[in-house]
Amino acid sequence: MFSIDEEKLAGYAVALKIPKDSEEWTMFFDLAHAAKGKVPEDILKSPHILSILPAFYRTARGEKLDKKRIKQLIKLLNDVNK
Repeated sequence: MFSIDEEKLAGYAVALKIPKDSEEWTMFFDLAHAAKGKVPEDILKSPHILSILPAFYRTARGEKLDKKRIKQLIKLLNDVNK
């Protein structure tokens, strides 16, 4: 996997006239990270978000979550957005 050059990526975003700190800016960076198979730095720095990644991975692999785990996941997601 290749690393992400955040400075170069920001330069591209500016050239594309994407307003800094906008939803589009975040989406642009998220898509760049996804294309490289990387997790964005702000996600890696959030203990709450990191704690739900295993559930996401299991679900993405087709494992079913029981009702208790779904409720825990919803609570964690809500706590992140507070």
